[in-house]
Amino acid sequence: MNSATLDPAAARVPLQQDAAIIGLVGLAHASSHFSHLLLPLLFPVFMTEFGLSYLFISHDLSVVRHVSDRIGVMYLGRIVEVAEATRLIAAPLHPYTRALIASAPVPDPRAVSAVVPLEGVVPSAAAPPAGCHFHTR
Repeated sequence: MNSATLDPAAARVPLQQDAAIIGLVGLAHASSHFSHLLLPLLFPVFMTEFGLSYLFISHDLSVVRHVSDRIGVMYLGRIVEVAEATRLIAAPLHPYTRALIASAPVPDPRAVSAVVPLEGVVPSAAAPPAGCHFHTR
């Protein structure tokens, strides 16, 4: 892929390249209706062409799985599961991971949702319960 710049001197200034990349990500995020299409296309290019890595944060694992090699799932500030993206989606171990996968939007409006609402009390992040923070759910 050829990288396009407006000013040939910009290729020598990493800060300007970073700003261009941040601008592209911002554009993809701002057009949220299309971000699920744009981000999976942009991130692999950033990784291979520019040698970048990234931390992508989202509740939508249906998007995360397309832009990540490894996924870490957090609940109340604690990592509850980490795995390769394909393994995590195919065989999630933690109940919160299973709930996130089940809540992913389905592009077919006629499809019946399999989302099961989480029961129980959402614990306080300021005073989380002992042990697994998810056990009250």
